[in-house]
Amino acid sequence: MGMEEHDLEARREEERRPLEEAGEGEAEGFEQSEAELIEEAEHGDAGGDPELDAFTPEEESDRSSAVYGEADEIEPAEPGQDADSD
Repeated sequence: MGMEEHDLEARREEERRPLEEAGEGEAEGFEQSEAELIEEAEHGDAGGDPELDAFTPEEESDRSSAVYGEADEIEPAEPGQDADSD
Protein backbone atom coordinates (compact mmCIF):
# COMPACT_ATOMS: atom_id res chain seq x y z
CA MET A 1 0.00 0.00 0.00
CA GLY A 2 1.44 3.30 -1.07
CA MET A 3 1.51 6.52 0.90
CA GLU A 4 -1.39 8.00 -1.11
CA GLU A 5 -3.57 4.95 -0.50
CA HIS A 6 -2.75 5.03 3.20
CA ASP A 7 -3.66 8.75 3.43
CA LEU A 8 -6.88 8.14 1.49
CA GLU A 9 -7.87 5.28 3.80
CA ALA A 10 -7.08 7.36 6.90
CA ARG A 11 -9.17 10.24 5.54
CA ARG A 12 -12.09 7.91 4.79
CA GLU A 13 -11.93 6.45 8.31
CA GLU A 14 -12.01 9.96 9.76
CA GLU A 15 -14.97 10.88 7.54
CA ARG A 16 -16.91 7.78 8.68
CA ARG A 17 -16.18 8.34 12.39
CA PRO A 18 -19.05 10.80 13.08
CA LEU A 19 -21.52 8.49 11.37
CA GLU A 20 -20.36 5.48 13.37
CA GLU A 21 -20.52 7.44 16.63
CA ALA A 22 -24.07 8.54 15.85
CA GLY A 23 -25.31 5.09 14.90
CA GLU A 24 -24.90 5.78 11.19
CA GLY A 25 -28.33 7.39 10.94
CA GLU A 26 -30.15 4.07 11.05
CA ALA A 27 -31.94 4.32 14.38
CA GLU A 28 -31.98 8.13 14.57
CA GLY A 29 -32.60 7.74 18.31
CA PHE A 30 -36.20 6.59 17.87
CA GLU A 31 -35.70 3.06 19.18
CA GLN A 32 -33.71 4.26 22.17
CA SER A 33 -36.25 6.92 23.15
CA GLU A 34 -39.13 4.48 22.67
CA ALA A 35 -37.39 1.93 24.91
CA GLU A 36 -36.91 4.59 27.60
CA LEU A 37 -40.60 5.55 27.39
CA ILE A 38 -41.65 1.93 27.78
CA GLU A 39 -39.31 1.45 30.73
CA GLU A 40 -40.68 4.53 32.50
CA ALA A 41 -44.31 3.60 31.80
CA GLU A 42 -43.99 0.05 33.11
CA HIS A 43 -42.57 1.02 36.52
CA GLY A 44 -40.80 -2.33 36.53
CA ASP A 45 -37.80 -1.32 38.61
CA ALA A 46 -39.84 -0.30 41.69
CA GLY A 47 -37.04 2.04 42.66
CA GLY A 48 -39.10 4.97 43.86
CA ASP A 49 -40.46 5.61 47.34
CA PRO A 50 -42.93 8.51 47.50
CA GLU A 51 -42.10 9.29 51.13
CA LEU A 52 -38.34 9.28 50.61
CA ASP A 53 -38.47 11.00 47.21
CA ALA A 54 -40.85 13.77 48.31
CA PHE A 55 -39.71 17.38 48.24
CA THR A 56 -38.83 18.95 51.55
CA PRO A 57 -41.48 21.32 52.85
CA GLU A 58 -40.77 24.98 52.44
CA GLU A 59 -39.32 26.25 55.67
CA GLU A 60 -39.91 29.92 54.92
CA SER A 61 -43.67 29.50 54.64
CA ASP A 62 -43.73 27.61 57.95
CA ARG A 63 -41.96 30.50 59.72
CA SER A 64 -44.15 33.16 58.16
CA SER A 65 -46.13 35.32 60.56
CA ALA A 66 -48.39 36.69 57.84
CA VAL A 67 -52.09 36.94 58.60
CA TYR A 68 -54.38 36.73 55.64
CA GLY A 69 -57.73 38.48 55.62
CA GLU A 70 -60.86 37.96 53.62
CA ALA A 71 -61.16 39.23 50.09
CA ASP A 72 -62.82 42.59 49.54
CA GLU A 73 -66.45 42.40 48.63
CA ILE A 74 -67.88 44.62 45.95
CA GLU A 75 -71.43 45.74 46.57
CA PRO A 76 -73.64 45.13 43.56
CA ALA A 77 -74.70 48.28 41.73
CA GLU A 78 -78.33 49.31 41.80
CA PRO A 79 -80.15 49.15 38.48
CA GLY A 80 -79.59 52.37 36.56
CA GLN A 81 -76.57 53.33 38.67
CA ASP A 82 -73.04 53.43 37.26
CA ALA A 83 -70.77 50.93 39.04
CA ASP A 84 -67.93 53.50 39.24
CA SER A 85 -69.96 56.26 40.88
CA ASP A 86 -70.12 56.46 44.70
